[in-house]
Amino acid sequence: MGRIAALFILSAASVFTGAGTPAPGRSTPSDEVRDDITSTITTSDEAEIGAVVDAMYASISGPIGVPRDWQRFERAFTDAAQLIGYFSAPGEELVVRQWTPDVFREQIGPFLVETGVVETETRRSIQHFGHIAHVFSTYRAVFTDGEATSVTGINSFQLIKTERGWKIQSLIWQQASEVLPLPREYAAETD
Repeated sequence: MGRIAALFILSAASVFTGAGTPAPGRSTPSDEVRDDITSTITTSDEAEIGAVVDAMYASISGPIGVPRDWQRFERAFTDAAQLIGYFSAPGEELVVRQWTPDVFREQIGPFLVETGVVETETRRSIQHFGHIAHVFSTYRAVFTDGEATSVTGINSFQLIKTERGWKIQSLIWQQASEVLPLPREYAAETD
């Protein structure tokens, strides 16, 4: 079974079983928002935002059998963060999945280790205003299990600046396909 089909089946199964829905009591962030923010992003803010995004990519990536750095992953997110993925297999309807970081780790973590997935960013755009930032990040995920398959798509990060620094409040992604190719302006900078 292809990796894309496996991801779709995993996603669809949890939609029908109710898995991957937000945990009760996690609807508001517990992170304190800083009050000394301006509308101008500083070089240090941009570097910190980039480091948080880089940490998320690094924490979920690795070859087959290598445990992922879930502590690093969870430190990148606020306490009330949500991860939302849009998936579709050829000829199938779009399926939307939603997780908290801990539920994502529990449900998707074993698949990442068993399959071996290295996800890297190929293009990044940061927008910022006051306490909020948005990062549009093109990714390429390569499965390292010998099939040499890869997928591309867009990760949309929404971040807030807290007392503990910039944190991801939500991460929404959609995989590119023949029906939905990456637009030229979001293609990898090396393409």
